[in-house]
Amino acid sequence: MNIFDELGESVIALIASAAAAIVSAICAWVLVTFIGAKLFRDEMSYGVGLLFGPPAALIVGGVVFILLFRKIRSS
Repeated sequence: MNIFDELGESVIALIASAAAAIVSAICAWVLVTFIGAKLFRDEMSYGVGLLFGPPAALIVGGVVFILLFRKIRSS
C-alpha cells in the first residue's frame, strides 16, 4: 500500500507543478511580447515577441515546474 500512497502524492505534485508552469510560461511569453512592443517600433516589435517569447516561456515554465515539484515533494 505504501507504493500507492506515494504515487498519489506524486500525481498531485505533478498536476500542481504543471499547472503553475503553464501559467508562468504564458505570462513570460506575454511579458516578452509586451516589452518588445514597447521598446521597438514597426515590424521589429512583433519580431521580438516571436523570436524571444517561446524560448523565454520554455525556460521559465521549466524552472517553475522543477522548483515547485521539488518543493511540494520535499514537504
